[in-house]
Amino acid sequence: MQVRIYSSYLFKDFLKCHKKFFTFSNNERGLKHSYFNFENEKYQSFVVQFLSHLEPIELNKGQIIFNELENVDMIIFMSGASIDLGYDINRQTKFV
Repeated sequence: MQVRIYSSYLFKDFLKCHKKFFTFSNNERGLKHSYFNFENEKYQSFVVQFLSHLEPIELNKGQIIFNELENVDMIIFMSGASIDLGYDINRQTKFV
């Protein structure tokens, strides 16, 4: 039941948007284009455990997420947003 709530309700849009991140080849079946899905208990466990650790954040327009040389200790999955990449030279920020 928990798997269905996670995959079909709470994180349905997230899983659809980031499908490539959760697609793993299933070589156990001996088929060339076989992938794990929610019918596999190990895959279920992994995905539910992963999703249960996600923490939604809201970012404002113009907000700098990470500065140059800053330690990064998280992965950010963005949906429906655009970002600018930039760099600093002589304390002048330039966006590409």
